[in-house]
Amino acid sequence: MAADFDGEGWEKECIKCINVCENTGIPPYLERYPSGKGGHLWIFFKKSYPALRSRKIVISLLEQSGILMFL
Repeated sequence: MAADFDGEGWEKECIKCINVCENTGIPPYLERYPSGKGGHLWIFFKKSYPALRSRKIVISLLEQSGILMFL
């Protein structure tokens, strides 16, 4: 799975998400854009995993990071 970070403040948001991943035992990998104006945060699974569940995990990580909020 990959989460796309760009725009103003992308680095701070990415760091928040990396911290949540690391605190939950999920190793994140950052791929910076060549322009330096954004990046992808990758999370790899050891084996095949349903896309719907993978997406729920990433959404939960973004919510815990305070990046994505649902009202």
